[in-house]
Amino acid sequence: MEPQSPVVLLVDDEPGMRELLRMYCETAGLQTVEAGDAAAALSLSRRHTVSMVILDWMLPDLSGVELCRILRRSTDVPILMLTARGDVEDRVEGLHAGADDYLSKPFDYRELLARLEALLRRTDAKRSQLTRCGEATLDEAARAFMVRGAPLALTRREFDLLHFLMRHPKRVFNREQLLDLVWGIDYLGDERTVDTHVKSLREKLREAGASQVHIETMRGVGYLYRCEPAQGPAGGE
Repeated sequence: MEPQSPVVLLVDDEPGMRELLRMYCETAGLQTVEAGDAAAALSLSRRHTVSMVILDWMLPDLSGVELCRILRRSTDVPILMLTARGDVEDRVEGLHAGADDYLSKPFDYRELLARLEALLRRTDAKRSQLTRCGEATLDEAARAFMVRGAPLALTRREFDLLHFLMRHPKRVFNREQLLDLVWGIDYLGDERTVDTHVKSLREKLREAGASQVHIETMRGVGYLYRCEPAQGPAGGE
């Protein structure tokens, strides 16, 4: 199996069902990690880079719906819910909790694989518009910036500036360049507005706990964006 193949988190309290799901996923070239309850699933989701979750409705410690809500606080990966319950109300409840798709047991493995492939295609297209740095995500399409899944309120110009810098990491831009590239060449205001917006962004990022996102000052030159690993030192200002 290719080392870069997507990883699917299988959450089901029945070992036989997990084995069946694992076999289907591996046939499709997907890696898997397995959990028999919600606690183990949450632990695995923190330790692995998961591309998708297949989640059973009934678990011994929490319901699948409750676990889905918890996962949605920290991840936007696709969640496919499995259940033997066929009521429309149940399906609606799962979707409202954050599930992306729904499959009733018993199911045909071809339908399962087709749904997984569709969700992964949709996710790949969406992630092409996402820029990530540790616990922070910038969503270009939605014009949103999130820290640990929680949206951070930014002004239009703050978002434009952060988006530009994150798209050009480790490259230094002076004030004049940033004004031309972010504000536009027709902007006639004071170039110190760049400093004001950088200061505001730093304060908001710090208050939100985005410890890995740094807008650094290169004295006498300009600003650059740096994304540090989790264990890295704090960036300078």
